[in-house]
Amino acid sequence: RSTLARILPSFSWSNVGPHMEIDMYIIVTRHPALVTYIKAKGIAPENTPVVSHVTGDDVRDKNVIGVLPMHLAALANTITEIPLRIPEYLRGKELSYTDMQEVAGDAVTYVVKTDGAYDMSLRTAFNRGLNN
Repeated sequence: RSTLARILPSFSWSNVGPHMEIDMYIIVTRHPALVTYIKAKGIAPENTPVVSHVTGDDVRDKNVIGVLPMHLAALANTITEIPLRIPEYLRGKELSYTDMQEVAGDAVTYVVKTDGAYDMSLRTAFNRGLNN
């Protein structure tokens, strides 16, 4: 069985009931304008924690909004990305909220899983320090 990445329909927080726990969500980005955009579009609740770097423990069983390496995405419950179509003249620059509104695509939510053999190999490699 190979790694599975399944696209789920995007959702809006306006359709989510009070049973959803805020501590099950985390935004991973170092870009303030993206955080503003995510919250303004209702992709994440206003109180969602925002971090720039994460470990496996930070994302395990959470709904992550941002971009993660595959080995971390496989630990998350879901991963939602905001695809950015950044024109060449804006690359390497910090985007403003206005820029973000122009370049951001629709949110896409994924579920990423590993098969047991791959998962064990990955853990073994990390334990041996091969992730440098």
